[in-house]
Amino acid sequence: MTKDELIRLMADKRYLSLKESKDVVESIFIAISNALENGEKVKISGFGTFNVKKRAAFKGRHPKTGETLDIPESIQPVFEPSKKLKEKVNKSNATR
Repeated sequence: MTKDELIRLMADKRYLSLKESKDVVESIFIAISNALENGEKVKISGFGTFNVKKRAAFKGRHPKTGETLDIPESIQPVFEPSKKLKEKVNKSNATR
């Protein structure tokens, strides 16, 4: 599902205009992004937790040349699904 599809789905389900739906979706993404940028955790009950995690520096390899590269440490956004979401996904995919 793309962001545009999410906006259209929300507009249809909640009887909002596309502009109103887009504003709501954008506001949610901005709020989550800002919280992560500030090092805060975003917990959405029944869905999961967005957080940031420090990734240590490591040695990598250029895939074409095989040259060894020093990859610097970085901070990565991560998502951990809730138990409820994991169960729902597993249950729906059990028949596939």
